[in-house]
Amino acid sequence: MSKASNNVGNNTLYPSQGTKARSINYGKAVEIVFQETNVGNAENHPMHLHGFSFYLVGTGHGNFNATSSPSTYNLNDPPEVNTIGVPMNGWATIRFFFLIIQGCGLCTVIWKGTQAAGWTRSSL
Repeated sequence: MSKASNNVGNNTLYPSQGTKARSINYGKAVEIVFQETNVGNAENHPMHLHGFSFYLVGTGHGNFNATSSPSTYNLNDPPEVNTIGVPMNGWATIRFFFLIIQGCGLCTVIWKGTQAAGWTRSSL
């Protein structure tokens, strides 16, 4: 167990309320880091995007470090999955493409398998 994950400070005492939204440009590669801590019941927590696949580019134990953790990413042949387990007291990073296809009055978000500027599966 990582001591870094045990030291979460008081940022969990007063959780923020409400939904946070960000605008994402069409064709943009999106990276999300899921952080699991031992606050409450720590567990290997499954995460998924309803109905969509993504690339699992990295996992690790302890707290994610934006400077050093990305050096451990698998950017050559990351697995394309639809569910991941975030390691107990660790982190997992996923990447996907944000594309919207409009037609027939429907709007569909495509999260996988398409090239976006500056990011392909072989050069994530």
